[in-house]
Amino acid sequence: MIHSDSSLKSAMGSWMCLNPEVLIRSGPLTTAFMQIGLTDFRSAAQWVCSLPYGRNSNPNEHMVVFFEGHGTCSTKHALICRLAIEQGLNMALTVGIYEMTESNTPGVGIVLEKYGLEASRTGP
Repeated sequence: MIHSDSSLKSAMGSWMCLNPEVLIRSGPLTTAFMQIGLTDFRSAAQWVCSLPYGRNSNPNEHMVVFFEGHGTCSTKHALICRLAIEQGLNMALTVGIYEMTESNTPGVGIVLEKYGLEASRTGP
């Protein structure tokens, strides 16, 4: 698992192009975002991206990011994807697997060194 929000930040460019307009459909996620003053998809995505990284107590609970005020790449992506789907946007989560090295994932080098690895394959 990536311990930074680099993938989330890179994906935000795509999210922000999808629908910067006002959230128009009702649903539990739309309501939750509106209750904290976020009324458009762009601001919702930016808010989720700005949350600190942290493992959630129940990653299968779609509102856990709201409850705990942090999330992993997976839970943050899932939250925004669910909001997009609730808004009728065509979005789906995909799995990405790549080799983690110190150069592409700063901070992982110490773990790789501990286990005598040059790289580590990762994914959700």
